[in-house]
Amino acid sequence: MNAKVKQEGRLIAASPVTERMVNALKESIAGCSPETIIETVAVASLWSDQAQQQTQMGGEFTAR
Repeated sequence: MNAKVKQEGRLIAASPVTERMVNALKESIAGCSPETIIETVAVASLWSDQAQQQTQMGGEFTAR
């Protein structure tokens, strides 16, 4: 699911359908596996974190 996420980790209200889907998915996972920690993060932050890790390890960053 691609949705914008505010800095504090909440979905932006401009995507209410996505917000409902994410919340339903979280509730479903929590119901089956309560010990699982679920975090909602922006896709851009994942991309940025991966690029930063690759740079720190001296490797090249390749998008897949």
